This record gives sequence, structure tokens and C-alpha cells, in this order.
Amino acid sequence: MKLEGDGYVEFVTAGTKFGLYDRTLLRELIGRDATPGGPSGQLVFLVPDADREAERLRRLGAEILMGPVDRAWGHRTVHTVDPDGNVVEFAQEIPRAGAGGTPDRRSAEES
Repeated sequence: MKLEGDGYVEFVTAGTKFGLYDRTLLRELIGRDATPGGPSGQLVFLVPDADREAERLRRLGAEILMGPVDRAWGHRTVHTVDPDGNVVEFAQEIPRAGAGGTPDRRSAEES
């Protein structure tokens, strides 16, 4: 196990990560509560620039659920939904927040 805490646990093997996130905390992650029959998982892609990826997705007409936003665990994320209703996260690796944490840097559209 690589990481555990705040409703999240991550297991890592060579070339693969598997994470579990508490569904009761879903609103913090994607801006929506969990619903029966709703998304039960998400796919994560690492990208070099989450803001640029969000702009690309918006131009393509994708529904942005949340982001871009800095996360304390060391990612700047943008969440969208695919045509089948599955959550897809695009994450840029950034420095992790210090012990005291740092405020989320939200996009202007979320403010």
C-alpha cells in the first residue's frame, strides 16, 4: 500500500496504481453526490497540463464535473464524464501540500 488517508487508499505495483475512494466524499472530488446506479469508478490519465486539457475538453463539448483544481495529494485534476456516464479524471502531477495543507486553486469558472 502506497497511500492511505482522508477516505482514500492506493495500492501500487510496477506500472499500475489501484485506488479506492469513499463514495460519501464524492462531492469533494467531482462536485456531485453518489447516486444509486451512478458512477462506481473512474479512470485516471496523467497529463502534462491539466488546465490545457480542460480547455481541450471544453472545446470538444465535454461536460466538466470539477476542476481544474489542486489536490493535497499532489495532483491538479479535472473531472469529466464519458458518453456512458463514467467519470474520467485528467491529472497533472504537482507538489504535495505541506502538513498544514494549501487552499485549492480553482478555475475562474468555479469561483
